[in-house]
Amino acid sequence: MSIINTSDEPVTGQYNPVLEQLAEQYSPRGVPLEEHYHPINGQALVSNTNIIKQENNIKQPKGWQDVIDFFIENGFNADEGKKFYEHYKARSWQTSDGKEIRDWRAVAINWMDRTELFEEENKPNKKQASQIKDNLRTAKNKDYGQPL
Repeated sequence: MSIINTSDEPVTGQYNPVLEQLAEQYSPRGVPLEEHYHPINGQALVSNTNIIKQENNIKQPKGWQDVIDFFIENGFNADEGKKFYEHYKARSWQTSDGKEIRDWRAVAINWMDRTELFEEENKPNKKQASQIKDNLRTAKNKDYGQPL
């Protein structure tokens, strides 16, 4: 024996204007679907949107002034920017492994980071050497016959 109309599911086959309005918001009738592809002969068509690659047009700076301005904007002096420009200009704007530089600004930031590290490593040591001449504090007269 079955009980009729006791489930929480809506009755199918009846018209509901609220659901019709909601469906119209998500897929309006008469408006073609954009970038919606239907398979043809079992093969799905693929959008060309992601296939096109953006070219990076900032491989080389326009001039030494652009490099110096970039270094000054990032808190470095103009001399460091000039060193960077001359170094990579002599290398024909190629990396150490011979590949063409894709973004000179990224290489310049790396140069700046390395400059900071180099300066930290080469700072004079603030600790002074001990004034005691014999830092190990060993006796001058040693008896090698005694066990350790």
